[in-house]
Amino acid sequence: MDILVGGFFILFGLGWLIVMGGMYIFGVNTPPDVSLPWYMLVLWIGPGVVTLPIGTFLVIFGLVRSRKKKDAVEDLVKYGVGAKARVTFVDKNFRLLVNQAPIYSIVEFEFRDDKGNLFTGRKDNVNSELVIRNKIEVGSEVDIKYMPGDPSINGLLLVDPRVAARQN
Repeated sequence: MDILVGGFFILFGLGWLIVMGGMYIFGVNTPPDVSLPWYMLVLWIGPGVVTLPIGTFLVIFGLVRSRKKKDAVEDLVKYGVGAKARVTFVDKNFRLLVNQAPIYSIVEFEFRDDKGNLFTGRKDNVNSELVIRNKIEVGSEVDIKYMPGDPSINGLLLVDPRVAARQN
């Protein structure tokens, strides 16, 4: 989301600077013998000067955060320990709706690490179709992976039955 908003701010800022700065430089709507004071330039291009760096910061911040998240998922897949977990809560996530219907579900589960300690995991953005197709409900077992050094870093392993059927 940061990348999208930042991109809009960058485009807005550049557009504003080009249009309004050009109007100031070429003296649009002013008689030829009248020169505009310097503070008019600040007023004309100010919004572009403000939004351009904000947009640049948002894009860079979004890219860095996206990369960290991708690295964490790759580490979990590569170094994570597989386990079985018991589902303790399942519900639709109504924070994001498409055609007034939630596309994500919330799945909460409990599992034990290799030392026998009990941990709880919660995933707020699980594809609702996968939840339905895998028949995930309270009390059912799901496959997960967790990091051995920090079991609070964990992830659900859900298989799309349609893809699994094509592979067999």
